Amino acid sequence: MNINGNKEQEDEVEKEEKVDENEQDETNDCSKEEKQDDEGINEEEEEEQRRRDELEMDDRDFTRITGKTSTITKSTSIKEPKVSTDDDTEDKWSVVQRKPYDRRRLIKYIIQNPTTLDDQTVKQIDSDLWQLQMSQRYDLYRYWLLKYQQYLHYSVREARQAYNQAASALAEYHQEEDYYILKDSIIVAMTTTCAAKYHNVLEKLQSKIVIVEEAAAIFEAHIITALSTKCEHLILIGDHVQLRPSPSVYKLAQKYQIDVSLFERFIKNNFPNVRLNTQ
Repeated sequence: MNINGNKEQEDEVEKEEKVDENEQDETNDCSKEEKQDDEGINEEEEEEQRRRDELEMDDRDFTRITGKTSTITKSTSIKEPKVSTDDDTEDKWSVVQRKPYDRRRLIKYIIQNPTTLDDQTVKQIDSDLWQLQMSQRYDLYRYWLLKYQQYLHYSVREARQAYNQAASALAEYHQEEDYYILKDSIIVAMTTTCAAKYHNVLEKLQSKIVIVEEAAAIFEAHIITALSTKCEHLILIGDHVQLRPSPSVYKLAQKYQIDVSLFERFIKNNFPNVRLNTQ
């Protein structure tokens, strides 16, 4: 009986030792997993901190990239009023120095330099941009900016061409509409500016007689632009003794005599004319 009892006690002790060993193994495994998790978290935090340090643009970055010291040469001043007492008759001001924003100055410096990259060089760059040096990142940024500007210029040029074509087509439609309105009219009255603008309409109307009122005050070029190829009879009505055309550039009038109208030129050259005795 004692032998059996001792064996049972030994078996129980062995079971307890095995249970303790299993629990110890489980605790060791858990501690190993926690250590691995902590190591992974620490590596991620270090990587994130490294990226933040690289992105941080302070005075040292500006000095390293531009080769210039970050000493402040200019400063803005802000005046703050002091509380005046009863004895003070004038407001007193104190000057407060404000430090310029170095990051903005750094970005301007980065953008103003041309990029040294081309399409072939960019294709060879690794996809992981964090492996590039800061100067290489700036150069790549300038390359992207250049490409975006070229895309915008191309888009604007294409849009401008499309707009000009649409505007020309719309103007032609309007002129066709005006022609169909005026083609059955006996008399068409307009200014010389309108005649120059709708010269194509006048060509289609094929007017044989053109009458110009106040011809002495109209530039010669304006009268010529109002004529069409089908014109057979030009009648000028005016008074060459009264006001002349007034050019906006006085030197042109003095040097080229553009202030002399076609009507006055005809009269001075004894062109056949008729003067009214009664008005």
